[in-house]
Formats: sequence, structure tokens, C-alpha cells
Amino acid sequence: MSKEPLIRAAWQTRSVLGEGPVWSPHHQGLLWVDIKKPAIHLFRPKTDEKQSWPLPQMIGCLAVRPDNTLVAALEDGFYAVSLPEPGTMPTLEKLATPANHASHMRFNDGKLAPDGSLWAGSMDNREQEATGAWYRLSPDNNLSTMATDFMVTNGPAFDPANNRVFLNDSARQITYVAPLDQQAPLQLSVFRQFEPDDGYPDGMTVGPDGLLWVAFWDGACLRGLDPLSGKTVRQIHMPVPRPTSCAFGGEDGKSLYVTSASIGLSDDQLAGAPLSGSLFEITGLSPN
Repeated sequence: MSKEPLIRAAWQTRSVLGEGPVWSPHHQGLLWVDIKKPAIHLFRPKTDEKQSWPLPQMIGCLAVRPDNTLVAALEDGFYAVSLPEPGTMPTLEKLATPANHASHMRFNDGKLAPDGSLWAGSMDNREQEATGAWYRLSPDNNLSTMATDFMVTNGPAFDPANNRVFLNDSARQITYVAPLDQQAPLQLSVFRQFEPDDGYPDGMTVGPDGLLWVAFWDGACLRGLDPLSGKTVRQIHMPVPRPTSCAFGGEDGKSLYVTSASIGLSDDQLAGAPLSGSLFEITGLSPN
């Protein structure tokens, strides 16, 4: 019988909307963001070092390119990012802006694809209209639209072993799937439609165990899904109601890092889940 994994709050903080964890060997740590209290954070587990950089606008995601440069999807488009001394504003260079990106739109989540491109999803920040879209910023900074008509974009998760990409529309509680090498626009298929009581599928990643790990907003858990059938294989209860995303990292690549949010929670909910907004580290996640 396998042991239960160990969950600890690696960075106890009250993020408003923590998101976008990505392990960076170059930085020897985990990069993550706070969308609504705009900042980039870096956690180095070996030394317990914690560093932060404020931003002038909301940030959806941050990625480390193969040459170790940083690229981000901010509120109004894609930027190259250079990190100075912690606590000071990063240098931002605009790379691309989607056409018809209205003032009420922002980027929400994204991730670097195996080919080095950054996929990022936009959304209506008011969460009123399904005007969100998925964009692909190529390694040479050309922008293409991959999918449209999303309410709340989350993901993506890349599954090179099965040549597929997963995309979430959290508001609709749907995970979609498409061939990874498909040209735009993607022909999406429903991978799984979740039930009302499941919570909302948020950020996700394909782990070294081959499972699709999904954080569930208002579900207080992570679920490991079979990447072919979509069935729930594993479930990890989290000590917060709104886990937002997850990424594997650490020296051995087997630690699972989970971001979370405090936004929208009542005083009673925060009293019952005081670690809301923290960054978590899960270890001892044994193979299936």
C-alpha cells in the first residue's frame, strides 16, 4: 500500500490569484505569478529563498524559453521579461499583441510547448462573454490564433507521448483535447465534461507519471486523469478551496508544486482555510 503524499505550504502568503507555476533549472527554482496583485515570484526549495518582482499590469503566465530568456503574457499582450534585483520592476519588451484585444480582456494562463512556442489564453476579465482565445507565440515571435470562443482559458497541458494538447474552459467545466501538430484553428474534442460538484478545472500539467494533473477551483483538490480515457486515477485533497495550477519540479523533477488563490473567499472561508493564496509543495507522490 502506497504512502499518502506529503503536502506542505512552501511559501505561506496571501496571493490574490496565484497561478502559472513553472520549474526553471536556470533559476534553480519555481517561478509563479500573482495575476491580480501583479507580480512574478521565485521560490528556491534548496535554500528556501523567496524573491518577488512587482509588475505594472496583470500577468497571466510566464515561461522560460530554451535559451533561458523569459517571455510572458501580460494583460495586453506578449512581452520579453528581464528580471533585475528582487523588489524592483522588471524590464518589459512588447513582442506581440492580438488583434481586437479589447480593454476588458486579459491573458489568464499559458505554457511553453515542446517546440519552444508559448501558448496562452485570453479571457474577458469581467467573465461575462465567451470572447477568450488561445494564441501561439512562435519562437521567432509570430502570433497565431489557435482556438476561440472560450469563457475562462486555463492550461494548456502538453502530452508529447500521445501528440496532444489539452485546453480548459473552466467556466464550462470542460477539458478539450486536440492533436498537438494540428494547424490553426484547432479541431477541439471534449476530453471530459466535469460535474457541477467537481469544481472547475483550472491549471494543469502532464506529469512524469503520464497522468494529466488538474487543479480544481472550488474543488479543493488535484485530480490525476488518465490521458487517454479521461478517468480519474488519483485525487489529492488540498487544504485550500481554490488551488489554481500545478507543475512538477525540484532536483529530481518529482515534486509537485501547486499555486492557489484567495480572491472571492469570504472571511469565514479564509478563517477555515488560512493558507489560501500560498504555494504548496507535494512530495512522496509515488507512481501508479
